[in-house]
Amino acid sequence: MPEICRFGGIKILMYYDDHNWPHVHVRCAEDEASFDLTIMAFTTGQLPKSKEQDFLDWAMDSEQELLEAWKRAERKEPIGKIASLRQQ
Repeated sequence: MPEICRFGGIKILMYYDDHNWPHVHVRCAEDEASFDLTIMAFTTGQLPKSKEQDFLDWAMDSEQELLEAWKRAERKEPIGKIASLRQQ
């Protein structure tokens, strides 16, 4: 599963051949969540409150790049990396 970004202890991943709607998997230490890119909200799991806002800020700022990455994954093309908030 390609890692598309990592910052502040948060790892964002996107599967090839994933089902359902456009989404990413978010990991932080022992916590894991799925984030729906169509409604820009968590659908399963949770992150520590201290990290949740950092992720949401990044996701909102990276919305277009995330949707483009999802389309590439559906076509089995390289997904690539998306810059963290610190790099933008």
